[in-house]
Amino acid sequence: MFSATQEHFVGETFWEEDLSDLALEGLTFENCTFQSSKMDCLQAVRCQFVNCAFQFCQLDGVSFTRCAFTGCKFRECGLFGALFAQCKCMGGSFVGCNLSGLALQGGNFSYTALQGAGFRNQDLRGINFERADLRECDLQGADLRECNLTLCYLQGAKLQDCDLRGARIDGVDLRACKMKNTKLDLEQAVVIAESLGGVVR
Repeated sequence: MFSATQEHFVGETFWEEDLSDLALEGLTFENCTFQSSKMDCLQAVRCQFVNCAFQFCQLDGVSFTRCAFTGCKFRECGLFGALFAQCKCMGGSFVGCNLSGLALQGGNFSYTALQGAGFRNQDLRGINFERADLRECDLQGADLRECNLTLCYLQGAKLQDCDLRGARIDGVDLRACKMKNTKLDLEQAVVIAESLGGVVR
C-alpha cells in the first residue's frame, strides 16, 4: 500500500490503488508494479521510476515534470492528456496504451517505443528521440526543430507540414514516411537526395 510518508519504494506492487490527484515530489520507485491503479491527474515532480511496470492503469491528465523513467513499461494504460515535461524516459515502451493528447515538452525519449502516438501540431523542439520507435505516429504540423532523430524508426509516420529544420536525421529512412510541405534545411535536403542515389554538386 502506498504511504505518503515513504520516499523510497523497492519491489512493491500497488494493486488497484487510488493515487488520483496526489502531488509527489522527489520519490523513488524501483522494480515496482502499478497494477490497475487509478492515477488520474497525479502530479509528480523530480521522481525516479526504475524498471517499473504500469499495467492497466488510468493515467489521464497525469503530469510528470523532470522525472526519470528507466526501462519502464506502460501496458494497456490510459494516458489521455498526459504531460511529460523535461523528463528522461529511456528504454521504455507504451504498448496498447491510449496516447491521445499525450504531450511531450523537452527531455530524452531515446530507445523508447511510442508507436502510433499522436503529436499533431505539438512543439517537440530539442527532444532526443535517438533510436526511438515513432512508427505510424501522427507528427503533422509538429515542430521537430533541433530534435535528435538519429536511427529513429519513422516508417508510416505522418510528417506533413512539420518542421524538421536542424534536426539530426542520420540513418533515418524518410522515404517510408508521409511527407508534404515538410520544412527541411539544405543539409537535410542533401542527405535525402543522396539516399535516393542523387549526386549534389
